[in-house]
Amino acid sequence: MEAAPPTEPALAFRDKERAKEALRAWAEAEHDLNDRRDPLVRGALAAGVTPTEVYDLTRIARSTTARISPGKPADIEVAVPQPPILEYAALLEARAERITNAADAPRPGTYEGNHLIAFALIMRHAAQLISQPPRDPSMSEDAWLQSLAAQYRRQSTELRSSLSERSRRSRRSSSASHGDEQSYAETYAVLADEITRVRRLGEAVWDTFSPDEVAAGRARSAEANRQFREEFAVKAGFDSFAAMSAAHPDELEDDRG
Repeated sequence: MEAAPPTEPALAFRDKERAKEALRAWAEAEHDLNDRRDPLVRGALAAGVTPTEVYDLTRIARSTTARISPGKPADIEVAVPQPPILEYAALLEARAERITNAADAPRPGTYEGNHLIAFALIMRHAAQLISQPPRDPSMSEDAWLQSLAAQYRRQSTELRSSLSERSRRSRRSSSASHGDEQSYAETYAVLADEITRVRRLGEAVWDTFSPDEVAAGRARSAEANRQFREEFAVKAGFDSFAAMSAAHPDELEDDRG
């Protein structure tokens, strides 16, 4: 009788809570992979990869590939090559700042006030995530954006499902906590749709925002770029970026660039 193949010992956890945290992290990673699959397969098909090659590389069945993308590869909608990530992040930062500092903003504790606070917090956090390099170095900037959009869309759906379930079980469906979670769900949905528009439209996305938001975002982006240049120049041993640019005119564009 053949011996059973050796198996790895179970993971060691200090307590139940750490085990649950590890399970949540695994589930989140699994969700991320599932969210990335369909756009990845469609992009590969559009780039000329055949369904057979998709199967050979991933073991995704050809029938699954056909369900993911039933049309012709030439008809697949592909995101723009270089979405304006940093500019969009600056717009989110400017939006959050405007909401936070508005003189006529509703008071915290009211539904409207809590909604705006949640909106500003999530927008600021999203701006930080979007402007960072992808967590996985092998991911492109577009794949990173797609992953974030899917994550926000999933969080919105999960919050709405949780609220709906609790509303059926409880008569206190209009409680403050429900209102806060509804605000988060709505904000996540807004972010997901905006990020998808950035991927789809590229620079043309600015036409879908108000002129005031675009102007504020570009001003913030320009200021962040100026600060980065000045800090870089100081680290390189110069008094300013202008001085460094004058010393290396052929290597650096001037401060108007």
